[in-house]
Amino acid sequence: MSLLKILSRMLEHEGFEVVQAKDGKEAVDLFFESPESFDCVLLDMGMPKLNGQEAATKIKEKNSDVPIVLLRGYDECEVNTHFNDSILAGTLQKPVSRKTLIETLGSVMNKEAIIKKAASPGR
Repeated sequence: MSLLKILSRMLEHEGFEVVQAKDGKEAVDLFFESPESFDCVLLDMGMPKLNGQEAATKIKEKNSDVPIVLLRGYDECEVNTHFNDSILAGTLQKPVSRKTLIETLGSVMNKEAIIKKAASPGR
């Protein structure tokens, strides 16, 4: 079973709605079809067609508010040389445990919800 399917099942089991893409180009295309329907984007640095950096950059150009978490097989310092601080909300080292995956995504998504709530009119 592929990493994509394993992670999707883990997330769905925890109540997340998952949109799968077989490569970076498809991920960007799916995001562009309905950017408002994504609360978070999980990308792999080693995706074909568009890698994680290329896909993240395009997604952020469309919606700078969406949090992006990057799965990496690389050393974190190497990842940081490819991204500026404003693009990624977090990184996860492969292999990633269910607990770490859920905690990271939950933290990123809750933080974004708190920021949006605090910035809403009337506060």
